[in-house]
Amino acid sequence: MGYSGVLKMSEYSKKIVLCLAQYFLILAFHVGYAYSELGTQTGWQALEFSVIIYIVVLLLLALFRREGAAGIIISGSVLIAGTYLGVLLETLSFTPLIYMVTTIMVAVFLNKNYIGIFGVVSAIVLIFYGFTSRQIIEERTGSLLMYYCYVGAYVCGVVNIYFLIAKANRQAAEREEKAREAEKANKAKSLFLANVSHEIRTPMNAICGMTELIQREDLTAAAKEYAESIQRAGKTLLSIINDILDFSKIESGKMELIQSNYQLSAMVYDIVNMISVKLADKTVELKVETNPETPDFLYGDEIRLRQIFINILNNAVKFTDKGTICFQIDSEKKNDKALLKVKISDTGCGIKEESLEKLFNSFEQFDTRRAKGIEGTGLGLAISRQLLELMNGTIRVESTYGRGTTFFLEIPQKIVEETAISVKQFSVKGAETRAYDTNDWITAPLARVLLVDDNEVNLKVAKGLLSTYEMKIDLASNGRECLEKIEKVKYDIIFLDHMMPELDGMDTFNLIRAGEDEYHKTVPVIALTANAVSGVKESFLEVGFNDYIAKPIEVTKLDKILRKWLPEELIITEKGTKQVHINEHKRIETTREKNSTKEKNSLPQIDCSDIYMADTFQDKPIDVAHGKSACGGKEENYCRVLKIIKQDGEKIFPVIQRMYEESKWESYGKQMKVVNKAASNIGALRLAKMAETLSAAAAENEIALIYESHEKMTEEYEKVIEQIDFLLA
Repeated sequence: MGYSGVLKMSEYSKKIVLCLAQYFLILAFHVGYAYSELGTQTGWQALEFSVIIYIVVLLLLALFRREGAAGIIISGSVLIAGTYLGVLLETLSFTPLIYMVTTIMVAVFLNKNYIGIFGVVSAIVLIFYGFTSRQIIEERTGSLLMYYCYVGAYVCGVVNIYFLIAKANRQAAEREEKAREAEKANKAKSLFLANVSHEIRTPMNAICGMTELIQREDLTAAAKEYAESIQRAGKTLLSIINDILDFSKIESGKMELIQSNYQLSAMVYDIVNMISVKLADKTVELKVETNPETPDFLYGDEIRLRQIFINILNNAVKFTDKGTICFQIDSEKKNDKALLKVKISDTGCGIKEESLEKLFNSFEQFDTRRAKGIEGTGLGLAISRQLLELMNGTIRVESTYGRGTTFFLEIPQKIVEETAISVKQFSVKGAETRAYDTNDWITAPLARVLLVDDNEVNLKVAKGLLSTYEMKIDLASNGRECLEKIEKVKYDIIFLDHMMPELDGMDTFNLIRAGEDEYHKTVPVIALTANAVSGVKESFLEVGFNDYIAKPIEVTKLDKILRKWLPEELIITEKGTKQVHINEHKRIETTREKNSTKEKNSLPQIDCSDIYMADTFQDKPIDVAHGKSACGGKEENYCRVLKIIKQDGEKIFPVIQRMYEESKWESYGKQMKVVNKAASNIGALRLAKMAETLSAAAAENEIALIYESHEKMTEEYEKVIEQIDFLLA
């Protein structure tokens, strides 16, 4: 039985208990009257009858568990009891009282049909008594007229109850209809928001993405300034869209917290880096202070917590033109819980006392004279408070007009590890540039990626953003084209758009996973969508997508996804100190200049013109033209990959030989897959075919074939290395 069924049974049980309680009181009243007025014998008869009929009613109600049946059982038994007890006690004047109370019991079911039927039947029975038992009635009531007065009063009561129940049912029906309409409107709003999100984010993806690509070109100072202005405006518009969507989700009760383990210090550094960008044109110092005993590894909704801090810090930046902004973090620990106590203060314009009351109201901005020209919807603080309420947290504010504002936040979080926070006290001033421990720069020239989107501009943007990773990128404009391509090429990662005509992203994904071989079931597929409504990410992950990225594509998120889902052996990491220019809202740049060569410790300089001397080899183990094509047609990339293959081979092949000697065929087969992939990408097609055969043999446990072919594969590998040495000499 579902929850709704259990709920209905619970309501039914309450009604039955109420009816039976009133029925019991009526019978007890008559038994008491019989003992006191007519003696022990009559009282015993009344008690015996009452017990029997009450037990019969209980058994019948247990057997027939429906409202209609219950009404008939109770009403019928009361008619019988009223008649018997009226005759036994020689007082039919009690009968209208019995019927009246029974009518009230039936009314408990709030069904006017029960009232009407029982009222008519019982009125007929009472009138029948008036004709058949006239003598008894006159003896006990004084006159027949008085009896009919009782009956008239009873009929009036029934009529009143009938109309009251009818009105109550009408009002209940109207409320249910309004609730259905509200639910329908809410669903329509959610669908509208999803569509609006998609329709707005799609062109915004083009604007922000193309601007990102433009900024990577050689531009004049003026053109660079224009591009940065476009990007700032685009991100501001996206921020407004996100606020409206978040507010709508919260108002509709569809905002859900997604909790996970996170590192507080990493969050603080990220937030400071983002906020510092907005201080570029201001003489404002951002100070960060933490209690060293605050736990660093916590469990909670990191994304929403980050959003709250950024909303409040953004407000501080907006309304502070000079002075300081302080971001202070403290905590109280109790068992495995930590109550984060965050204080964010500024020396800005402050808030008038009368404005504090409406500070957290939706779509309101206080002191509009000062706020004129300041971007925002007035939703940031309202959203922050509602998110904190979802987290069982609190927020309060103190402010002195003209001197500054302080927000106090308390957020309960679960402690994952007792390790203390690693953030040291530091400050950032204006357009300062500082070293920052960012991720290393990566490329993946051996990787193949498939982009699937029905929008040509979106494809160009995504391809442009991915091109910096030097991967081989293929494009598909619809789901069917995607399916055709993956049958021909085994891509390392697939970015799949959600909303496409004919075959949408969900259907395409299901068809990919429906493939019989291991590749179709394991290839990483990333959902690419402009739909930012709450729950969309979860719905993709529930279906089976490996990950999700929203449009417009943020380079940092794209970078994380590639690091997470590309095969580790395909990623080339270039180490080196990077500088974050916190006054520029753009991708982190390494210290190398645009036209400089790659890091010296990564690859030596190679004269790629020598590559064509490979023709001096007879029976060439490497098809140079094929390998160069697989590396995007760039000689530098190809030479770089050859160097990596040689270095990796020196590590991998001793391992392969050991696995062969120890008969570890499962691990051997996996290594052969790596060799197959690497050899294919440099044009060593014969070696790739041998590795593929050995990988399949290991999977099928064809040991004889492995013993027969392993030595030949090793010899071919040595020839490949010999040609690589020649090419790189």
